[in-house]
Amino acid sequence: NWDVPLESVCLIQGTVVDVNENLVADARVISQGVQSGLMDQAYTDASGNYSVRGIADETFVVRAIKGSYASEAIEVVLNDCPFTVSTALELLEPAFSITLTWGEAPGDLDSHLWVPQPAPAEPFHVYYSNMGSLTDDPFTMLDTDDTSSYGPEIISAFNLYEGTYEYYVHNYDGNDEGPLKQSGAVVNLLIGNQSRTYAVANVPGEDTVEWWHVFDIVVGGGQGTSIVDVMVFEVPVVEKMQLPSKR
Repeated sequence: NWDVPLESVCLIQGTVVDVNENLVADARVISQGVQSGLMDQAYTDASGNYSVRGIADETFVVRAIKGSYASEAIEVVLNDCPFTVSTALELLEPAFSITLTWGEAPGDLDSHLWVPQPAPAEPFHVYYSNMGSLTDDPFTMLDTDDTSSYGPEIISAFNLYEGTYEYYVHNYDGNDEGPLKQSGAVVNLLIGNQSRTYAVANVPGEDTVEWWHVFDIVVGGGQGTSIVDVMVFEVPVVEKMQLPSKR
């Protein structure tokens, strides 16, 4: 809610670059107040410049996202207005990224990723109602919740936890608009120098549960990882609660 006095609004300006220091257009830049929690977002122009809102004399965190790439967060105290961030936001390659796309119907498919946490904590559930964070636990985030067909929905992870990451796709509206198996859903996993593509049409059997368990990523000691292709229709074992409604 940006219903604040106009004189309190302070613009935060800067640039976004890639790892080769090339300016990046159309990157999404997000600002969030440490004290107020107010958030704003804008996209960089053709020259990689951004301008997002903050509150004068407050501390804000600024970060950039484009596709599966994201920057580290920069914390600034807005004691000058407009405030220019002297350090460019650099888009970094994630430890892994998951991209979900599908056809026209059903209109609303959802990515769900369970992120392992140190015991005794339960896995962190990244999905449309709890989209995660790139700068704090679980260092994994869903970029958007597409509810009107096609996608993409992208999950990016940076700092990895030891344990098993479980990735599922859910048909939010059930089979009213068509079964998951006929959705044309495709999942692309990029991890390190590996790329794997999964098509729901290749899953054996019929979809009767509205959930597709696509794969697991197992992170061992020393951050070594392995991919387990699952490719079955099954309800997540840890999914015991009623999913929040979007409508």
